[in-house]
Amino acid sequence: METDIKWPHIDGTIQVHDVLKGKQVKQVQIKTGLGGGDCGIPFVVGKHYSVFVNKDGEHAGACDATQQVNIYDKEDYINKINSFRNK
Repeated sequence: METDIKWPHIDGTIQVHDVLKGKQVKQVQIKTGLGGGDCGIPFVVGKHYSVFVNKDGEHAGACDATQQVNIYDKEDYINKINSFRNK
């Protein structure tokens, strides 16, 4: 069922460092909800995130596994994600 309801969201630009699936890009525009039950991510400038976007490539949320990643654990995190993809 399609609807014309527009959910409140925040638009932002994220600098991309590593792409695990899809084409490599330098930055991407995404939308996320405001939180409080809509799966929105409270992105913080300067923090590192593993961002999972939907098929249209522009919506990201906590309900889709997007999360903050410690930069020191980045390689381990990438290896874990790749191990799931390769099963």
